[in-house]
Amino acid sequence: MMKRKLIFIFPALLFLLQFVAFGTQAQKKVKKYCEVAYSAALFDARYHVDYGQDKNYSPIKDSVYVGKLLKVKAMKTRIEVLNYMSALGWDFVSVSGDRDEYRVFIFSREFDPAELNEKN
Repeated sequence: MMKRKLIFIFPALLFLLQFVAFGTQAQKKVKKYCEVAYSAALFDARYHVDYGQDKNYSPIKDSVYVGKLLKVKAMKTRIEVLNYMSALGWDFVSVSGDRDEYRVFIFSREFDPAELNEKN
């Protein structure tokens, strides 16, 4: 009789444990935006990356990832930048600018709250 009870209780407990474990791991993602500004001068193209950082603060915890993000500054073409940002997990949102010499690309990406320095 005891074996029968265990046969029915064990799967129920296993299901309950999986449900609880999944519930604690499922965190709400936080959407963040990044801007890559392109400006061209004679024989020179420059990119500036703004992901919400300033001199004393970075919203992204992982310094290796931030270093990868800042590699955009050394890139030569806009397509190279778009492909690279996509490979880093950023989704293209929009582009703006009134002339070909200056463009601003907006990207978005969802982060786990643990990846960010912010309290959300």
